[in-house]
Amino acid sequence: MLLAACALGALAGVAFAGLWLMVVPHAAHRRFWVAMHGVSREMLQVDELGRLMSAYRRLGLVAGGYVARNLGGTLLAAVPVVALLFFVKDQAAFAAAFAVSTLVMLWPRRS
Repeated sequence: MLLAACALGALAGVAFAGLWLMVVPHAAHRRFWVAMHGVSREMLQVDELGRLMSAYRRLGLVAGGYVARNLGGTLLAAVPVVALLFFVKDQAAFAAAFAVSTLVMLWPRRS
């Protein structure tokens, strides 16, 4: 039973990571932080209220899009995890294997 729970947890972790990366590739994080750098820099240098409000709007759009994309990826990727969780009796082993395999799959790699 323990081995089956670990195997299903690892499978769920790989499935979660694969689906999440399809929706939120590593490049999305870099694009977000580059955009945040530009917006925050502009906010610190602006002198006019209109330009400041424009920067805040852009900040909201950039952050909102990033959060929405990550939330959507998480919800989509959680479907196989929830489905497999119903078949497992040893949920601690499942969770441990899931965490390890997800971490290994999502760990940022140098390109």
